Formats: sequence, structure tokens, C-alpha cells
Amino acid sequence: MDSVRAGLFRAAYLLYTNTSLGYYYHAHNLSSAQKKFTASAHRSHSKQKTVTFGCPSYLELHVIPFCLDNYAYIVVDTKYKTALIIDPGDAEPILAFFRQNLVIKPIAVLCTHKHWDHCAGNGLLLERYPYLQVFASEDDGAYLSNSTFRDAHRIQFETGPFGAKVVAYEMPGHTVGHALYCITPLQPIDSESERLNEEELSGPIILKNDIVGARDDKQTEQNGCLLEQEDQCAVTMTSAVPLLFTGDCLFVNGIGQMFECPSVVMAATLQRISHSFPDHTLVFPGHEYTLTFIKFALSDVDPDNPALKKRSDRVLSQLSKREPTVPVELGEEKQCNPFLRAHQLSSEKPEFLKKSPSDVLQLLAEKKAKFSKAMKSSNSSESNPLNQT
Repeated sequence: MDSVRAGLFRAAYLLYTNTSLGYYYHAHNLSSAQKKFTASAHRSHSKQKTVTFGCPSYLELHVIPFCLDNYAYIVVDTKYKTALIIDPGDAEPILAFFRQNLVIKPIAVLCTHKHWDHCAGNGLLLERYPYLQVFASEDDGAYLSNSTFRDAHRIQFETGPFGAKVVAYEMPGHTVGHALYCITPLQPIDSESERLNEEELSGPIILKNDIVGARDDKQTEQNGCLLEQEDQCAVTMTSAVPLLFTGDCLFVNGIGQMFECPSVVMAATLQRISHSFPDHTLVFPGHEYTLTFIKFALSDVDPDNPALKKRSDRVLSQLSKREPTVPVELGEEKQCNPFLRAHQLSSEKPEFLKKSPSDVLQLLAEKKAKFSKAMKSSNSSESNPLNQT
């Protein structure tokens, strides 16, 4: 019976990823979300959030919630008035942003992977802005992508200037060609000549500056939300940090389901993320799954983790105000996320003792699947099984 279920799911997954049936399935989810949030007097599952980097500001990141639990992102260069769009699974909130900000020109779309909830909006965006470059990895592709790359590729934009370093990485696991994008803000060194530091442009991603501001609960209350409205909040960071867009590879406190790759591949990807980017990197995933992953970790994997308990308190406070739980620092993620702690768990927890990181990862994925099934039976599950672990 299990093999029959696995076969049926594999067939459904192939139809979802490779045919227009997946597009209509996603459209159904968008419609369901619209009805749900209209009934609750909210426009989406979370508030929109703006994160401003630099003082004075020179890069703005807009968190765009859509569907039942998705996030898209718009990153604006305030100097050149250009913008990048990440994972537009729904074009409508993206187009609404640009209608409200007519001086800003979108120049490119960055798709992390081919699943429809991360690229279905490409069609309408290209109708409105036919010059857009739509990036996706060669091994995965995405709906209507017209620019592809290989691993660790420094992206160059043909449609306008953008004053930040953008590097694409192939990080397989959720899908075979899943991509991550790291955007590193760069400060102008000479406002009169408006030149960028060429050494930084060609150098490593790691920055010497650190986040100033929202680091603990008190500072978050004082410096975090500078603007509070019905459907918006804003945060200001006074220094530049790398921004890592992880799609469905890495969530806050979890990972995406391993649809197309074995656990050994995902384990290598997670290890690469842990070692390739500095701890103050800000992580922006594709879904609001944080609370469920925290509940899973506290109940079944890592209940005595003090960093996780502290994160849980903060997340409950954020969600009570409909604030997005993104971004998070990678360093904190390495302390709290059991999937990033596979190596430590193999020496700390009896059930994982002396197992390889990939074996621990597989066991965690199986435990999370059982946990999600139990949550479904109690009517508190997350929305889209095609994106869950």
C-alpha cells in the first residue's frame, strides 16, 4: 500500500511540475487564500514588511506575502530606482507595488525553482514589462525563464543598473536545480563621482560590517518596527549585510521536502550553506512555516535547546501581530534549526547517535512527515503539501 501511495504521489508531482495542471492547482490555492483573508478582513496571511539597509537608505527590501503562506520579495536600489523581484508566484501584489511606486523600474526576476507558487506570476510580469530578464538555473528552469546560469554565477543585468552584488548558487535538494540568490549591498564610496568600490564588487561575499539594531528582544521593540500600520511594518538596518533568498531549500527552523534528490544531496547543500555564508547573513525563505517547524523541533527533536525556546517566544509575539517571521540571521538558524544541526544531533541525541548527517536528515524528514500528518488530523496543518517536509 505504501508503494502504491508513493507511486500516486510521484505521478501527481510530475503532473504538477511539468504540466499546466500545476498552474491551475496553484491558481486554486490563490483563490482559496483570497477568500480566506477577505473573510478575516486581512489582505494576506501576514503584513507586508520593509527592511531598509544603509544610512541614509540605499537598498530597500519589501516582503510581499501572498497565497496561503508564500513570500515573494522586491529589492529596490534607491539610488538607481531599479528593482529585482524574487519568486513571484502571484503577479498581482507585485504589479500593485509598482503601480504605487511608478519611479521604480523592475529589471529582473530571480526564480529559486520551478514550482508554480514561485514562478506563476512571470507571465503577467512579462506582459507588463517585456524587457525583464527572468533568471533560473539550467537544471531546474522556471516558467518563462529566459536567462539561465550555472553554480556560483555572478549575475549581470542587461536592463538597468543595480548597485549590489548578486550571485546565484545551485543548491539541489528540494528540486534537482534549486537555486539560492545572495545579494550583497554595496555602499557608494564617492557620492560626487558615484563610483562603487571595485574591490568589494569583485571580493568575497563576507562583509566586515555587522547588523546594528534588532539583535535582542528589547532592541527589537525599540528599533525593529519603526512603522506600524494595518498591513505594513518596517525595520531599518544601519549597515550592509548579505541577503540570502533560499526559496524552499531552507526555511526558518526547517527545510523543504526532498522531492527530487536523496538526503545525501540535501545534507551536502545544507553543509555548504552553513560554511559558505557569514553568520550575520539574513535568510529570506519562500514560506511562512516557522511556527510548525518550531513546534516540531521542541516536541520531538530538540526540546531542551535554549536558543530555540527564545526563538519560539519571539515568533509567537510576531505572529500575534501578523508580522512576518523573516528574515532571520544564519548564525541563529544554525543554533535552532535541527536540519542544520544534523552533525551535532548525531553526537547529542541517542536516536541519532553515530549516524551520518544524511541519515540524520532522512530520520528528521520522516519524523516531520509524521508530525505534519498528526497536525492535519487536528486541523492545524500548513496549506500546501507539495512544499512541506
